[in-house]
Amino acid sequence: MIVGNAKFANFGKISDALVYLKEHPEEKRKIFILAGVYRERLHIDLDAVELIGLGSVEIVYGRYAWEKDEHGNDIGTFSTPTVYIEGKDCVFENIIFVNDAGQGDLRGQAVAVFVHGDNIKFLNCQFKGFQDTLCIGPLPPKQLNGSDFPEKNERRYFEQYRVLFEHCFIEGTIDYIFGGGTAVFIQCEVKSLCRLNPNDIGYVTAASTPQTSKSGFTFIECLFTGDARENTVYLGRPWRAYSATELIDCVFGSHIKIEGWSEWQQHTPNIENVRYIERYSNKEYVKYFEKTRVNWVNVKSNYKTIDEIIDSCFE
Repeated sequence: MIVGNAKFANFGKISDALVYLKEHPEEKRKIFILAGVYRERLHIDLDAVELIGLGSVEIVYGRYAWEKDEHGNDIGTFSTPTVYIEGKDCVFENIIFVNDAGQGDLRGQAVAVFVHGDNIKFLNCQFKGFQDTLCIGPLPPKQLNGSDFPEKNERRYFEQYRVLFEHCFIEGTIDYIFGGGTAVFIQCEVKSLCRLNPNDIGYVTAASTPQTSKSGFTFIECLFTGDARENTVYLGRPWRAYSATELIDCVFGSHIKIEGWSEWQQHTPNIENVRYIERYSNKEYVKYFEKTRVNWVNVKSNYKTIDEIIDSCFE
């Protein structure tokens, strides 16, 4: 099945192809997308579907948390995703996902992709936005104010929530990789953009890993780059108490703060049970980061292969 602006294409919009597949379950669930910019919001609630970009394929939209609904209320973070994925055994390859709402300081959170599913793979994809670019579900049981998340009871339940990112690019400013799922990032570039005020602090990750989950976010041989100012970005902060994030043989630009990691907030630090680990094959790196990182982060020698790490995360 082909989507694009060409006479031989089956559909001109990705959403139309997805609707067709839902109505025709006997069809092969593989969609090839021709080069172009597709300004549409997608809810992908199919299992075992593949979306493959041919050339430069951008899926773009621009909803933001401070946008008003028909009653004059903020629509909130989880009404903003350009693409919402709610399925299992899906593959996305060579696609650029964008939320172009703009800086979070002006618009609030604006999600490019919200993944709520299991055994999802992103290969050579890009995720572009500012605040809360990439959400990896599940969400925590409650919001920080104690209320339920919107549409909580409507979301599909999965036994596990596992996502693989290989050779991908993710950018943002604040908490731009967040959520409670188990995700492995292999040889990805993670870029921190400059905030509206260049002196304001940025955060890469905000995991909300459940206590029962063995692992949260794992970055293997990733590059943490940025055009943010020197020493202005934390690697992460714990959105919930058992937040788990592990970095293995990663490389950091000068924008990353020397201490590496931050509390969630002054009155809710969430550091007592946090599971933050950095592993390095180079023993000199181990010695250096043992001295410079905050004392509630474990810095260790790395002794596992990539395959062993993936197996341990996804078992």
